[in-house]
Amino acid sequence: MIGVFKANNPLNNLFLLFYGLLLKIPELFIHPTVPLPQEMDGQVYRKILQWLQPVGEGFPWIYSLLAFVLVYSQAVTLNSMVKHFKLMQSPNYLVGMTYLLITSLFFEWQTFSSPLLVNSCMIAVLYLLSGLFTNPKPKTTLFNIGLLIGLASFFYFPSMAFV
Repeated sequence: MIGVFKANNPLNNLFLLFYGLLLKIPELFIHPTVPLPQEMDGQVYRKILQWLQPVGEGFPWIYSLLAFVLVYSQAVTLNSMVKHFKLMQSPNYLVGMTYLLITSLFFEWQTFSSPLLVNSCMIAVLYLLSGLFTNPKPKTTLFNIGLLIGLASFFYFPSMAFV
């Protein structure tokens, strides 16, 4: 399996999708969970849950599906970051495969949760920080980084520590 993702084949994005679906089958189809607002969740996340509640009552898999889409997009973003900034000797899809494998170990990343949304913001911040050294106008990028970190605190209050 690792040999498939070691190659720089554009079809590996599709294989990555199937690999993620295979890892998340129990959560997606067998045991879908409806997220409940926690004490530390931010206001925006609570509004998102209220907005999704009518759909979630009839189709509880929507939360697991949204969580999978977020985790898969995070894996693809990490892969593109590694390829774009040439962080590995040869371009491959091992980073995305490893990310999907590790995130399937944590319950918070298998369901739609506020830490999952904050993680999307932090991956975007990491991508922007990685390209900061070559940016001719870093003020705009620094503003975007600060904005993303500030928005993350509206999803999950403990992410205020990043500010």
